[in-house]
Amino acid sequence: MRTADHVDSLLGELSHTLGIGNLQLEENICTLDFGDLTQLVIEVPEASDMVVLYAPIHPLPTDTEQCAELFGQLLSAHLFGSQTNGAWFAIREDEIVLNLPLAMEGMDAQSFENTIENFLTSVSEWEQRLREGFPEDGEDEGSSSMKEDEDLSAFAMQV
Repeated sequence: MRTADHVDSLLGELSHTLGIGNLQLEENICTLDFGDLTQLVIEVPEASDMVVLYAPIHPLPTDTEQCAELFGQLLSAHLFGSQTNGAWFAIREDEIVLNLPLAMEGMDAQSFENTIENFLTSVSEWEQRLREGFPEDGEDEGSSSMKEDEDLSAFAMQV
């Protein structure tokens, strides 16, 4: 089975579990929006048996000093994946993203769902951590639009 077909099958099962419309890849990408806070992208690179999960977590600071401080913190945090659950940070355009590659061979629906849930937990934690430590332009330091006890599953999923 092609990786994209396998992912489509797993997305169908995830749709059923979440009670939402049918999720599927479009041009090898599926994007899930959780309210205003989190966006998850599931992408199957061409001719690959891997899937990449990624999510934007924070805009790049415009201040050079802040940027250097942020990069140091991020590099330290993903050493051995211990603070990122195996994911890593990257820059895409003007934002920081958290990425997680997945080998799809032998991946079943429950493992796929658990991996996505764990990844979204990491995304949520890093979004909050960066909002508090590196507020966006015009935002007060320490302000956060997400409460610590909120669960991503409580957000309406829009596809």
